[in-house]
Amino acid sequence: DIMRQEELIFIGMEHPPPLEPAHDPIVALAKNRQRRKHVQRAHAEEYRQALVSLKDEVAANEAPEMREEMLDQLRDWYIKEHERTGAFPKLEQLTQEPVVEEVPLDDKQKKAKEKADKEKAAKEAKKKGKAQEEEAPPVDRHFMEGMESSFRLWSDKWQLRDEANNFAQRFDAELVKQQVRPEVEEAVREEVRQRIETELQNLEEAFERDRNKGKKKKGKGGKKGKGGKKGKKGKGKKGKAKGPKEPKDIASKTLDQLYRDLVQKELVKKHPSVHMSQYVGSFLNLGKAQEKAFFKAGEERDKLDKLKAAGKVPEDEEGAPPVEEPKFPDPSVPQVRQAVTEWCIWPLGEQELKDQWQGVNAVLLAGSPGVGKRTLANAIATETGANFFDLTPSNTNGKYPGKKGPYEMVFATLKLAKAYQPSVVWIGDVESVFKAGKGKKGAKAAGDPPNRILKPLKELVDHKSEKKRLLARNDRVLIIGATSAPASASAKETKAMLSFFKKAIFLPLPDYPSRSMVWQEALKRAGITRPPADDVQTLARITENYTSGSIMRAVRRSITQRRVDRLDRKPFGTNELIAPLAKETPIYHKEDKDNYEWYVKILGLNAKSADDSGKGGKKGKDAKGGKKK
Repeated sequence: DIMRQEELIFIGMEHPPPLEPAHDPIVALAKNRQRRKHVQRAHAEEYRQALVSLKDEVAANEAPEMREEMLDQLRDWYIKEHERTGAFPKLEQLTQEPVVEEVPLDDKQKKAKEKADKEKAAKEAKKKGKAQEEEAPPVDRHFMEGMESSFRLWSDKWQLRDEANNFAQRFDAELVKQQVRPEVEEAVREEVRQRIETELQNLEEAFERDRNKGKKKKGKGGKKGKGGKKGKKGKGKKGKAKGPKEPKDIASKTLDQLYRDLVQKELVKKHPSVHMSQYVGSFLNLGKAQEKAFFKAGEERDKLDKLKAAGKVPEDEEGAPPVEEPKFPDPSVPQVRQAVTEWCIWPLGEQELKDQWQGVNAVLLAGSPGVGKRTLANAIATETGANFFDLTPSNTNGKYPGKKGPYEMVFATLKLAKAYQPSVVWIGDVESVFKAGKGKKGAKAAGDPPNRILKPLKELVDHKSEKKRLLARNDRVLIIGATSAPASASAKETKAMLSFFKKAIFLPLPDYPSRSMVWQEALKRAGITRPPADDVQTLARITENYTSGSIMRAVRRSITQRRVDRLDRKPFGTNELIAPLAKETPIYHKEDKDNYEWYVKILGLNAKSADDSGKGGKKGKDAKGGKKK
């Protein structure tokens, strides 16, 4: 019976007995289909999230290069148009087709053209006759176009793509970037268009202003000697109330020629692309408690001094160790980032904000060498898309010599910075610029004195009369001064420096949490994605009194691309960083203490302790930085 039943089942005469669910292929097929649908939904959600995240990545990594390339192309275009037509073009002319003017032909050329047209018509008629004799069947262009587009899509995307390792069939990051790149490019193009429109408007205004200035000068020369004394005095006063005097060599050049000269002299530089997020550091969580303890200790010290003066409390014995008082907290890295963003990036990046809240046109960054002053300046220029001018004494040495050279150099720099807004003017080692006197003979023989640009800088930026200034309050031009040794300046020089730079930002040495974050960021950029936490803590502990710049340089020296390629065979160890780190010079305690006392002094705090330590800080004139942070 069993064999007969199996035979009937085999020939299809009877239904097979029902299988258990675990061995039923139909149930397994339904489960597999359900699992595939779940995986498809998960991949679709992952793809939707990748569209957003990869679009942000493309905007962060590729948008600056797109912007620079588009700006260079548009600037080359309007420079050539200005040289060709003598006027600045409009952006609408880019979409217009060029007008081709027809050149009239003479009699011989007309006859030759008529003969060529007749021969061409005869050949076309002959070809048409042959085509009518052998008429080919019509081709379905719709079908052909579909085949061509499908083949083009396959050859562009999939022909050379290796999918052997993509068994799960997840999205391809490069294909997603290609998909979102046009949207990012369109957004960048609109931003560049607005910026070029602003540049063209500024150039037209500057061109018209220069041309009108020349016309008025000619008119005055022609009317010399005519009219009464009253009229002459009125004209003279009106002429004095005008803007600063422009040197003849600069007035005779166009903005393009002037820009080319400064690029050749390396006063205009291409800054590296740095973002504010790359200036890393930790919050100072105990900062408020330290600040309260500092002020409380100051109040108690004042009470104790009064009691000693009244004779109610005995004086301290000679030779007794000084009592260590609480220290005023240093600004944390997030506080520095916030101050730079609010005072530098926002007004420089948005004209409406600059018009409503003018802020400051000059900012001082003070701190030890390597704490990140140049990094912040590059970040400001990157975030705002600004031009970068460099008036550091070491960079301007030997350029624009002579008695009138410094004025011409500063005037040309500020004129271009005003024309091509937004702009950043960088002055490194600014404490040497504000040094009084002409310097020693040996220093003078070595090169130009660093303070030669001080007088024209004050005259063109910080003149008492706003009409004499080259920079207006609402111009998006920021002068950034950097000093690594602010305490080396005398009280008079410090007062002059803080009078010119209306805002001072102090950059302290990184503390232990900040050093840990700097080490993690440096190792991550070098290719060590997940460094051990214990190693990072050890590195942060042994690099006390080292700056973030020293840490970055040590990592760059030790972890090269060749070392990253060999990580699989030889894992990374912290002992590899010891030798490069030993070549870096730490910031000594005295230097850090001098910078800290200068910072506290410009805030108007701890004046008494400065007097006791022999620094001679007086409350009042020397502490005229109470509002600065």
